[in-house]
Amino acid sequence: MVDLVARANSNIHTIDINKLLKNLSRQGIIALLNSNPEYVNLIFDNILQNPDTLHWRTLWALELYIANNESRLYQCVDTLIRLLPISNDSMKRVILKLLGKITYKDDFAGELFNVCIEIWSNVDIKSGTRYLAFTHLILISKIHQELRREMIILTDSHFVEPLSPGIRTSVIKLINKTFTFH
Repeated sequence: MVDLVARANSNIHTIDINKLLKNLSRQGIIALLNSNPEYVNLIFDNILQNPDTLHWRTLWALELYIANNESRLYQCVDTLIRLLPISNDSMKRVILKLLGKITYKDDFAGELFNVCIEIWSNVDIKSGTRYLAFTHLILISKIHQELRREMIILTDSHFVEPLSPGIRTSVIKLINKTFTFH
């Protein structure tokens, strides 16, 4: 890893961050980003300038490294939301995890809500990815109470039953907690 890091440090502008992170462990990624914060900037630049070249592992590295409400992440929200419908399940999952690190703002909450409905409604998408989309839906509907009625429709067994057993249990608990009316 030391040789790889040394080569990468020699020319930051020509580095392929996807290749650099490809074979590193979780600890290796964190160590690399801690010792080279310019790589974090490079990832943010890639999100904004070359989103089609992103790999899920690169976004995962960013998700591991950044703190909640990282200001640079807000600059990328529109791009990340636009990537959701065209990404594979792994990429969707890590984008949703990244978006979970920020506080929702009105300027993107509606678009994110709509994209998350598409993900949640597609029972062919992996359960873990659908679960993350559902948690975004719940959080946005708590802020925008007018969306609660729409959310109740999305709790139908048609959407819940295809989930894996563990995730189904988590979703049912979340539904019961969120939509228990007193």
